[in-house]
Amino acid sequence: MPTNNAPINRRQLVSGSLAGAALIALPGTAIAHRGERPVPGLISKRLTLPSGVASGDVSSNSAVLWARSSGPGRLHATLQAVSADGAPLRGRFARGLRLTSGWANPTSDHTAKIFAGKLPSGTRFKVTYAFEDDRGRMGERAVGTFTTAPGKRFGPKTSAAQSFVWTADTAGQGYGINEDIGGMRG
Repeated sequence: MPTNNAPINRRQLVSGSLAGAALIALPGTAIAHRGERPVPGLISKRLTLPSGVASGDVSSNSAVLWARSSGPGRLHATLQAVSADGAPLRGRFARGLRLTSGWANPTSDHTAKIFAGKLPSGTRFKVTYAFEDDRGRMGERAVGTFTTAPGKRFGPKTSAAQSFVWTADTAGQGYGINEDIGGMRG
């Protein structure tokens, strides 16, 4: 270490920085032997969405939202009505409808489900999903979309084209995959 206000050279700066970083990286239990309280870690583990998110059972006025967490927590979903290009719409759902599930735990494989009802028909929704842990910290966020089916409006029922799509591993063992189109499309 420099003494008497001598300038610090690069080697001293790097070694001092590494020593400081090592002290910060030590877990709280490493300094607890001196009788001090353990220091909580600087990085806390947040809940993640290891299986992604999903919406389904969509009707003209409802949908079911699903997600699986990396640990125990409550699912929070915020629905916002959006246009086809993703711009927020005005009206009741402009600020977003916030819904919360019950606690997901190992018994439910950390999977939570929320029923979203009383939705307007024929409306596209952007959904932001995140799990909250038992300390109230929000984890990883993911965004999905769904559109409610057309329904009865001011008069006769409206209709729109519907698609039912199915895909699976139909070419087992790699047979039938067309490499000219980048593999197999679903």
